[in-house]
Amino acid sequence: MTHSDQVFGTAAGDDGAAAPTQTNRILLDSRGLAGSPPAGRLLTFGARGTKLLYYDRLRGGFLRSFPLSLTAADLQALAKAYHAEVRPFEIPGAIEGESMKILGTSGDVAITPQEMTTFLGTGGPWSNGSQLFAKGVKAGDWTDLELPAPAEGKYHVVVYLTCSWDYGIVQFYVNGAKLGQPIDGFHKDTVITTGPIDLGEAELKKGPNTLRVEVIGSNPNTRPPHFSWGLDCAVLNR
Repeated sequence: MTHSDQVFGTAAGDDGAAAPTQTNRILLDSRGLAGSPPAGRLLTFGARGTKLLYYDRLRGGFLRSFPLSLTAADLQALAKAYHAEVRPFEIPGAIEGESMKILGTSGDVAITPQEMTTFLGTGGPWSNGSQLFAKGVKAGDWTDLELPAPAEGKYHVVVYLTCSWDYGIVQFYVNGAKLGQPIDGFHKDTVITTGPIDLGEAELKKGPNTLRVEVIGSNPNTRPPHFSWGLDCAVLNR
């Protein structure tokens, strides 16, 4: 059965800024995409039921898609329609939060990977469609994560975080040294990404380093449990 779905969304341009929303229509049927969006520079979100698909026709000859749980049939249909490989959206150079090794916690922190495609309509996308979610219970709760560096030297440590109505204020440390300023993760009503936050320069050794995330307080407007946080990914720039 063929039906028509609305295509909607805000697309990011080459400089990372949000481009104006583009609205078109595509046809979908049991075989997948029956017709592709018009040729040219076109970045759109396509809705198919509860799924969101992100189309980028001109970046490296592949498509980026959400969510990661797309069925094999959907992936094959997209690849066939666009003559391109289908990959999830990823931030270049990302050390994915949900994949970082947990070295230790203060004991009161519940920490787990979290799939974020549910929130794409409000404030995404998240690199690899997921984040590392930590639920703290009090100020002072901390989590140590392994931060691998390809070589010894100075790096700018850039983090991509999530903001929500129940998130706290976090402070980062690298190898025991405070890095950057406190970051308030509170955002009223909706879940959003922060985009890149440059914490500053740190001296890293080759191989594993320690990135500590400590909750130091919470915004007066945050809701219970007050002290949660979410790390999408980290990027090391020289």
